[in-house]
Amino acid sequence: MKKKYVFFTIFLLMFLIGISNSKSLASFYIKNFEINSQVLSNGDMKVQENITYYSTETKNGVTRQINIKNSNNSKNSAEGFSLLNVKVNGINAKKVLAGNLGDEGVYEYNVSGNTYNLKVYVPFRGTQTKTVTYEYLLKNVGVRYNDTSEIYWNFIGNEWDTKISNLNINIELPENSIKGTTYVFGHGSDNGTFTKNGNEISLFVQNLPAYQPVDARILFSVNSLNNSTKTVNASVLDKYINQEEGLSIKQEEPITVFGITIEHIAIILSIAIVLF
Repeated sequence: MKKKYVFFTIFLLMFLIGISNSKSLASFYIKNFEINSQVLSNGDMKVQENITYYSTETKNGVTRQINIKNSNNSKNSAEGFSLLNVKVNGINAKKVLAGNLGDEGVYEYNVSGNTYNLKVYVPFRGTQTKTVTYEYLLKNVGVRYNDTSEIYWNFIGNEWDTKISNLNINIELPENSIKGTTYVFGHGSDNGTFTKNGNEISLFVQNLPAYQPVDARILFSVNSLNNSTKTVNASVLDKYINQEEGLSIKQEEPITVFGITIEHIAIILSIAIVLF
């Protein structure tokens, strides 16, 4: 009788472990996040986001929040927002007041202060990959100073609760920006790289963790933006370059505690946890 009881207990434990493992295998993340932006000569910026989700879970849709105010630098906040289009797998989605569970290709849209909220109904059942596209216009993002023009935008906010495997940000500056020197400074990830080809800039980041923002400051020819954009009567080029270079140096210096780097402490703690 005791043997049967022991066998039943082992079987129950294995069953529960199997359920736990099956849940842990379920996943939902962004496989590819492509942002194509075009800076216009009046300081506006057109943006197209192509977000490809991979899911093995059951979900009814996805959300997107766009905050047009830059808390780090108010001058580089957008002064307006216009939603141009929403697509699901390349097909135009329809705006509705309220969607229903099971709907596909419809979205809800509302504004809360400086945040524009979108809820897209795109159900996931089993293992699926789907792409949602957002197209919008940010009004008056650029700033023109006496010695440079500037775009400083938070392309990825800290509201994303899932990892992003591949992030690709493409920024097209006005054509006459090639007449001067362009400076590109990215923030938020240590494993990012960028390329420049004429007036086009591309930033690449792999395996971006959840809640990790990514922004970019770009300084380019002062004559690239016309007088209709925001204008500040100040010379800031050298100041901003020195700030960014100083920030890079600080990020490269290893953080130590009693002479031991944080990386070494993390390794020691990991080994101790495993042994425990």
